[in-house]
Amino acid sequence: MCGIVGLWDRSQSSSKSSVKNICAEMANKLIHRGPDSKGTWIGSGTNISFGFQRLAILDLSESGHQPMHSPDTNLTIAFNGEIYNHLQIREELNRLGYNFRGHSDTETIICAFQQWGIEKALAKFVGMFAIALWSEKEKKLYLIRDRMGIKPLYWTQQNDIFAFSSELKAFKKCSNLEFQIDRPALSLFLRYGYIPAPHCIFQNFHKLEPGTILCIGENSTIEQKKFWDLEQVLEKAKRNKFSSPDDVVDQLHETLKTAVQDRLLSDVPLGTLLSGGIDSSTIAALTQEHSSQPISTFSIGFQEENYNEAQHAKAIAKFLGTKHTELYVSATDAISVIPKMGKVYDEPFADSSQIPTYLVSELAKKEVTVALSGDGGDELFGGYRRYDIMNSVWTKTSAFSPFACKLFIKAIQKLPKRVLASPYGMDLYTYTTKLADKASGLTQLKSYQKHLSQYLTPEDLILSDVSELDIFNDETISNKLTDLQDLMQFIDSKLYLPDDILTKVDRASMAHSLELRVPIIDHRVVELAWRIPSRYRYMDGVGKWPLRQVLYKYIPKELVDRPKSGFNVPVKYWLKNELFAWGDAYLSKEYIQKQVFFNPSKVEHLWQQHQNGGANNFPIIWCLLMFQEWYQNWNEND
Repeated sequence: MCGIVGLWDRSQSSSKSSVKNICAEMANKLIHRGPDSKGTWIGSGTNISFGFQRLAILDLSESGHQPMHSPDTNLTIAFNGEIYNHLQIREELNRLGYNFRGHSDTETIICAFQQWGIEKALAKFVGMFAIALWSEKEKKLYLIRDRMGIKPLYWTQQNDIFAFSSELKAFKKCSNLEFQIDRPALSLFLRYGYIPAPHCIFQNFHKLEPGTILCIGENSTIEQKKFWDLEQVLEKAKRNKFSSPDDVVDQLHETLKTAVQDRLLSDVPLGTLLSGGIDSSTIAALTQEHSSQPISTFSIGFQEENYNEAQHAKAIAKFLGTKHTELYVSATDAISVIPKMGKVYDEPFADSSQIPTYLVSELAKKEVTVALSGDGGDELFGGYRRYDIMNSVWTKTSAFSPFACKLFIKAIQKLPKRVLASPYGMDLYTYTTKLADKASGLTQLKSYQKHLSQYLTPEDLILSDVSELDIFNDETISNKLTDLQDLMQFIDSKLYLPDDILTKVDRASMAHSLELRVPIIDHRVVELAWRIPSRYRYMDGVGKWPLRQVLYKYIPKELVDRPKSGFNVPVKYWLKNELFAWGDAYLSKEYIQKQVFFNPSKVEHLWQQHQNGGANNFPIIWCLLMFQEWYQNWNEND
């Protein structure tokens, strides 16, 4: 796991030494992603330079050093990630006459590119990766991001400068680049709590989308092409659906075992993050199955009982016989992390589970350099509560007329306040909002967009135009995905998984130089999951049915069958107490007026409403505060 950067001055106006020095300074900004060694390279006839910060996982020797060149010297690579099946690919290359200096996966990758070309080589790779590849013969630069978007890659083209980096902060070292807030992207952040690819918080900066190859040559024309696409996976899956739930469980079990075993390839200590939920428990169980010694597991606990699952993780660890480490975190401990979030997530990011994710990564790094996590299970196998609510409204009330929906809504609204204030009442409130969508004639796609939104009307807050995502205006998606469960999981796999979940775990883990591996979103598991009919994903009244059946082979049901609580901390309550002064300073009318990004009166109203109990505005309040923390960090810290 590493950090990669690159700079191409196509004007040739800067000296080679200057370009290389700037690239080295860019790479230094990513030392947390790779503290073990560094490297820079400058092209022989072109002012292009790569920079690299290495977290050594495979082949700890100098033979794994990057940037690296192909045997024929045509190709130069900077690579962030892991290719788990590189030894099998290497055997194939050995038979074709290749000899290897070391045993790093980087050397395997660049030889594969030389032998088969980019797309054919990528089709063989199992892993996570962000790759920069320079072809001296073609005078072309290729940027490549893995299928599911596990590893990040940003790029920008401004005048005669093309630059790329694993994280935005590295671009600050390139003085020729301009950083202007992209207000439409800011509106997307306020709506969703993250900025979906290819958008970026700055104008003229972009995230490379998952499964994409970007190519730029000397004529500065940029071409992008998908080498793996979820839409194509769905089309193939339609023709090869499972017909038996037993077959689903058997094949899922074997595929997951393979995915986990592949991710145990490491020359450094390895463990798993264990929350006690279905996904992380499954990964821990499969990891322990492949080990002759107790594996290391890590969990975070909170003193607030409603937010604490550490006792469940501890019970599962005890049953599996792992070497378990847990840390109970006080409100003071968690709050102390919040000012760091603007630096860790160097683009505005407002998923409050970023706090425990950061803390458990810090805990794990004390003992291991690589950890496996269970991320992706909800998106692939239907585990979110919102799926239940949407399905209930749109499927079980299919015979309801809009008028009947309105009558039901009125009946719910007349319930006593004590009922509506309970957890059950909150579900009823959400349920009624979905019924209201249906009563107003909203499509399923638009209704789900509302459900995913932290704030429905960013135009009330942004002092400029707002932006919309094409995916929610493309009704061909609804036509192709007539099953509502499929539609929701597809949207989440395209947006929420890469741009929220995977962004969260990448930045939190890499802030501590910890490599995090995610077996559940191995592309072979993804392709298998989409072959499972939705009626098998949700059976016996519960979501993630196939994943549960795999887990039950290792752990008794009573240890894992309980309501899903997520990985959260009580930030919305802290904002009324311990965090009040911090929030009040950032959201004061005077402070907002100075920034000229937001409507001061509207922000003040939202903050006051949250404080006096008039409304639960926590989602949008947290978005605003995380933007402020990020904005201050970006402008003040270098």
